[in-house]
Amino acid sequence: MPEPSRTPWLIEAQFAATPIARLIEENAAVGLVCHACRHKARWPTAELRRRFAGKPKLTFAQVAPRLRCRDCRSEWVQITREVDRPP
Repeated sequence: MPEPSRTPWLIEAQFAATPIARLIEENAAVGLVCHACRHKARWPTAELRRRFAGKPKLTFAQVAPRLRCRDCRSEWVQITREVDRPP
């Protein structure tokens, strides 16, 4: 069970401050893991582009408070940067 004394989401400081537009340029993907139910999701570069194309300065530090697990709706989500795999 997540610790109640920390923010619900976990994200590395250097990754949190990176604009999502730069992640798209670098062909990065984002991994999401729910700490409540262990559900995993992956947003490849194409998904990042679809979700955030019109917001070039937006960072995951700004997005994290709004993220919820698709399965259990928990806000205890860990966000990681990954390398996108070619199709």
